[in-house]
Amino acid sequence: MSAELAQRLKKAFDDYAAGQLDVVYSECRSLIRADKRLSGAHYLLGLVLIEKDEPRKAIESLKQALAVGADNPALRMALGRAYRMGGAIAMAITEYENAVRLAPGYGEALHALGTAHLDAGNMSDALLVLGELAELDPENPGVLSALGVALRQAGRAEAAARIFEKATVLAPDRASLWSNAGVALMESGEPEKALPYLQKAVELEPAAVQYRRNLALGLTAAGRGSEAADILDGLLDEQPEDPQLVLDLAAAMVKAGEDPVELLQEAVEVIDDDTRLWYALGEALRAAGKFDDAIDAYDRCLELDPDDKHGATLALALSGADPAPPAPPEAYVAQLFDDYAGRFDTELTKYLDYKGPALLAKLAQTVAPDRKFDSAYDIGCGTGLAAPFFRPLAHRLIGVDLSPKMVEQARARGQYDALAVDEAVAWMQAQGPRGADLIFAADVLVYLGDLGPFLAAAMRSLRPGGLLLFTTEATQDPAVPYELHQGHRYAHGGDALRASLQAASFQKITVDAASTRTNRGQPVPGWIVSAWTAAPIAPSFKERRV
Repeated sequence: MSAELAQRLKKAFDDYAAGQLDVVYSECRSLIRADKRLSGAHYLLGLVLIEKDEPRKAIESLKQALAVGADNPALRMALGRAYRMGGAIAMAITEYENAVRLAPGYGEALHALGTAHLDAGNMSDALLVLGELAELDPENPGVLSALGVALRQAGRAEAAARIFEKATVLAPDRASLWSNAGVALMESGEPEKALPYLQKAVELEPAAVQYRRNLALGLTAAGRGSEAADILDGLLDEQPEDPQLVLDLAAAMVKAGEDPVELLQEAVEVIDDDTRLWYALGEALRAAGKFDDAIDAYDRCLELDPDDKHGATLALALSGADPAPPAPPEAYVAQLFDDYAGRFDTELTKYLDYKGPALLAKLAQTVAPDRKFDSAYDIGCGTGLAAPFFRPLAHRLIGVDLSPKMVEQARARGQYDALAVDEAVAWMQAQGPRGADLIFAADVLVYLGDLGPFLAAAMRSLRPGGLLLFTTEATQDPAVPYELHQGHRYAHGGDALRASLQAASFQKITVDAASTRTNRGQPVPGWIVSAWTAAPIAPSFKERRV
């Protein structure tokens, strides 16, 4: 490069730092015409194109810089940023990884890599990278914030709260840290402890709608519905057509002992096509005993959403309009657990005293002592709560669940050999016959009424001498095949369970009373079940001789 071009390039970088993008754009084009192998000009042009929100052209320029010049971390970082802007998140991750490879411990690259994994839903990778970065730079509030977000999304709300609390000490004027700390404390089941953090965020940025909304949610969670409703009323005055604020206010009113029917009726008159509002109206009307009006609201919800992600089909059955369906809509189950994923572990273990996986693992060791299974299917694996109990019992552990967010949290545990997002029966059928010698389902069959298809798929999937274990809730009448309860969960009759297992050709069946969880402090009656497929037939003496 000539001295003149070098001087012009240096000035172009200075102009870029001063924000003179149009000037730099023209100069870079001129420099490249003068010398097509001027890597720095291609790189700088790529930076300008990123700032101009033209990621495709930026990628072309940055790749050209890489082709004609030396590889370096800054160039890889810029290329990663351009790919990310263009929506090519996997390519962005590759470039950030290249930057880290070229400069191990490069904090900016690790931060970008971790947050890119977070955007891509690669929770275990995000936690690994951001955890490494937090060890390298433990006093950086931005780093701690990214790690806290990853922990929250992985369902580890308590750990996230501790990280955000530390970050607020390091950056006490950053409202987002206070709000995130409060939300994480709410998700970990500590709404009263969350309130000072949520209030501090509002004090720092009183105009921020999200921070005021988070405070209202915290007050609702803490049982202070009237105070929450006051805040949400004010927010609705500012944003009168925000359906989420209407739903939040309705929840606050219920907590305060008020009837939200009028609020929701007014909302659907203005926002007629929001399924969430119609479903919430149906629930409020049903709670008020206005079943005919509730049915109309559920019907409208189904008309707008035939896939039924809210479970209007189930609500109609509970309202007396239709018989209980043999299974809930798949879209409903997937949406339910996607929404539940962030607080699933906390609520089950902290509030519901959930012990299904522990009871099933103990049963496995009782009916198959000292046996280590070759291949186990964890049906409806959720966030992977059963993995620590069954990992020691199986050489290969495979999980399946309808909820992508749940599966990603299960993946972050690092205890499964494979995971899939699918409906359980369809997934087992797709695996082909005789793929497992253990199948277990903890607190899963409460989301199925008719167990016939499940049992048939499990029988097909199990090898001779294979074991099926599951829990479910119990009906009062043991002969009733299934009943739909108010919580949109199914219960099953013990005698009917045994008959269904026999009809599916299972043997050595045990159906014992057991409660795997509580509801409002009371044990929920249930069953814990084991059943075997027929053992392999030993060869005859003549066959052994041959």
